[in-house]
Amino acid sequence: MGMDDFTIWKTLVQTALVGTARSGLPPPLLAQLAQKGLDVYASSEEALLGAAALTRLRIKAGRIFPDWNAPLPDPVPTPTGVIHSQASRFLAILLSGRFAPAFEEWLGLFAARKLTLPPESLPGLLNRCVSDDAVREVLEPHLGERARWLIAQNPDWAMLALPEDTEAWQTGTKMERSALLKNVRKKDPAAALDLLEETWDTESPADKVVFLELMGDGLSITDEPFLQRAQADRRQEVRHAAGRLLVQIPGSELHRQLLELADSAISFDGKKVHLSPPKKWPEWPAENGLVKKEKNPDSESILQSLVQWIPPAHWAERWPDKAFFKKALVDATIRYRDEAWALKILEYQVLAMDDLEISALQYAQLSALLSTEGFQQLIARAWKDSDKDLESFDPAEELLLHSKHPWEATFSREWLGTLQALLITSGGDSWNLWDYREFLRQAAYRVPALPDAPWLEGWGEISPRTRYLWKDDVDYFLRVVRFRIDMHKAFE
Repeated sequence: MGMDDFTIWKTLVQTALVGTARSGLPPPLLAQLAQKGLDVYASSEEALLGAAALTRLRIKAGRIFPDWNAPLPDPVPTPTGVIHSQASRFLAILLSGRFAPAFEEWLGLFAARKLTLPPESLPGLLNRCVSDDAVREVLEPHLGERARWLIAQNPDWAMLALPEDTEAWQTGTKMERSALLKNVRKKDPAAALDLLEETWDTESPADKVVFLELMGDGLSITDEPFLQRAQADRRQEVRHAAGRLLVQIPGSELHRQLLELADSAISFDGKKVHLSPPKKWPEWPAENGLVKKEKNPDSESILQSLVQWIPPAHWAERWPDKAFFKKALVDATIRYRDEAWALKILEYQVLAMDDLEISALQYAQLSALLSTEGFQQLIARAWKDSDKDLESFDPAEELLLHSKHPWEATFSREWLGTLQALLITSGGDSWNLWDYREFLRQAAYRVPALPDAPWLEGWGEISPRTRYLWKDDVDYFLRVVRFRIDMHKAFE
């Protein structure tokens, strides 16, 4: 049996990326394509292009499914809820990949109304639920009988089945058992713990690690005895997974040990940090996967690793002067989902311009911990402090670029108005304006979707040269904003 069309397409794309001069099409694939009418005696380049055209047409036309020998499942009842045709049309566009960043906005509009998911979009939505827990959490309450029926027909969607029968813990596949444990843990942490204790001694090391990671939600002191048992496992990866959970439980023995060790090695004099590391570091942090095991460990590196596992609130209002401590506080804030410290860190970065070397991913994670109101207030303060000057506003731009929060209307009007004015006066080719192309594309998804928005106007005043240089970016901005405005209207 040869490759299916989707696998063939992936192989063709990979070959195109590498180049036919370095990697031609595999002979078995050429033989399979010859059976479908491809001229395999053409040049490598022609064969690749011909195969791509043929395969894409076959994918568009559909595929032949294997014969179904099992009994047909009972038909699902026709949905009784309202399916909004206009909203469905916008969903189809988003699932196709166009304007994809607006998908979460569509979800928010949908979840706020008592609508039924369109049947034709269910496969695409279920695939998104499998790959994105945030999407799954939003859609789960809206997955009706039809979606549940579809889930039962496709093993790839088994994790969405929300099994309630705990007997599946004994008989299910790894995916089904993981889905069950995750679901039970969310609803009844103690019941999930009972399931895991019941079969722990018979689980493989790899499964033990997976199941322990699923226990991260709802951690409490009642989990300590079981996790201490897991600490004694023969496999290091299991011991580390258990230790990293135990240390996050306030009141646990390991958590207490960590605080005592950190407090003995770190002291504050105002913002100044004084280090008093022990002459010999204990073994237990490395044994629990909290630090790397090294022959000659560097004390600052060890302390940075340890502080990452301490709730940032432990340090009260202190803000350290050492770079390693600041980096560790960023990681700890994200781990413990501490909104107050996320705001504090971003204030130092954006307002005090204390360069914490925050990565793009960390900006996104810290921003996600803020409320929309908190994010907008922080941006408004930074914009005011910059005297509404784009260059002076630079410290806040990374936060804007990597945050999913909507922009406030006044800031949107002023920021875009300032950019327009600069494009009019500079000619658009100034080197320091090129970075704003990406910001303009991001703004398209963040500014309010208002039909009479001022940011839809004024672009025609830009000089012909500037329009030429910025045409694609401005056109994209306007297309996205208008798409979002129409999408909001569809839900009215």
